Amino acid sequence: MSLSITIEDNTVDLDVMDETERLASLESKFNDLETTLTAMQEHQGVSQAMVASQESLLDSIPGGLRSYTKTPTKVNYSITMEEFGDTASVLIGALITAAMLLMTKIVGWLLDVFLGNKKSADSVAQAAENNHVVSEASNKVEAAATPEVRSEIVEAKDELKEQFQSDLDRNLNMFSDEIVKRTGFYTVLEKLNKHMVSELNLIDRSLLDYNRFLKDASEYIPSQGHEDLGWMKFVGYFKQLQIAPMFTRIQEAFNSAGVDVSAAEDEGDLFRIVKEEYSKRSETPVSNADIDDYLSIHLVKGKATFDFNNSGVAKDLLKLRARIKSFKSVEDYKMPSLVIEREAQLAIKNIRTRVAAIQSYYDLMDRAFKAEGRFVAMMSRYINARYNKISGIVTNSDDADAKTALKRQKAVIKSQVKKP
Repeated sequence: MSLSITIEDNTVDLDVMDETERLASLESKFNDLETTLTAMQEHQGVSQAMVASQESLLDSIPGGLRSYTKTPTKVNYSITMEEFGDTASVLIGALITAAMLLMTKIVGWLLDVFLGNKKSADSVAQAAENNHVVSEASNKVEAAATPEVRSEIVEAKDELKEQFQSDLDRNLNMFSDEIVKRTGFYTVLEKLNKHMVSELNLIDRSLLDYNRFLKDASEYIPSQGHEDLGWMKFVGYFKQLQIAPMFTRIQEAFNSAGVDVSAAEDEGDLFRIVKEEYSKRSETPVSNADIDDYLSIHLVKGKATFDFNNSGVAKDLLKLRARIKSFKSVEDYKMPSLVIEREAQLAIKNIRTRVAAIQSYYDLMDRAFKAEGRFVAMMSRYINARYNKISGIVTNSDDADAKTALKRQKAVIKSQVKKP
């Protein structure tokens, strides 16, 4: 008797609502403040209207909002620029820290999904191997039986097929069909896996450079205000971290497998379309699907199940988590220019977006793995039920040859079938 598995669809959605809302709030405050600073610089002066939205920051200024003139003048200009500049610096530091907390949560979720599925993948692979052994044992016992006993076995198998066929009809959909047959979404996931490993390494290197740029920029002392070559150099450093997009590669991979993402304008848009397509295929049943046809696909010797074990992703995720934990934000350094700090914030926002895109990919891969796991589990139940039927019929018969074959195959199953 084979040992079977059960794969439940217990995918846990990643909850980053708190972190996302905090980032949005900080970005809104910073953008408002930056708008005020830009207006002051353009007018080379400040007025009540300009700073009214930032009244909470005026406590250190004698007279508060009432001390400002109705039209832009130099009154309070220098002290306001300094106060608002310091506040903007703190906000950027908080933004970067919040972004790293979000990345830490996403990478932790990815590790949980990947390492959990890696363990489950071994169970699914073992169950698939067990299915080979038990199915082969059934075939050999049936082949050894007399025509009369074989006729009884065939009749019992037909009844079982009808029972399990209804199970397949209820559970098989277009998405799981593609995963089992290695077409469509399965092909996409195989293609994207190597891209995602490269992407993880790219993010890791970017964070390494980012930390170094922060440190170097904090030690830079401008010699002629903010407009010298040193200032431009450090702005350029952070602009380098606007990572070359992998969007085109992802788009080509999905398009080549019949998932039309040509209308997608960016990665976020692409994964939204992909999830909609996944939902549509998951709700579309497969008609005229014969369970024995799928059984023959499943029992191809050496056919591996979805491979989490050899992608190297776990190692890269662990490395990325260590990099994030060692991260230094703007709060740890004193930047010589708000412009440099702004470029730093844009760079880290770009890196954070890349991590979120990877999260979308692994969410899809997790669903694909569970779809295949459920299929393997169903095949296990079908194969085991067939073996038990054949074993019962032979045991209750007078067929000596079939009984000898059954005894021999029981020993094979005992020695080769392992707990998933």
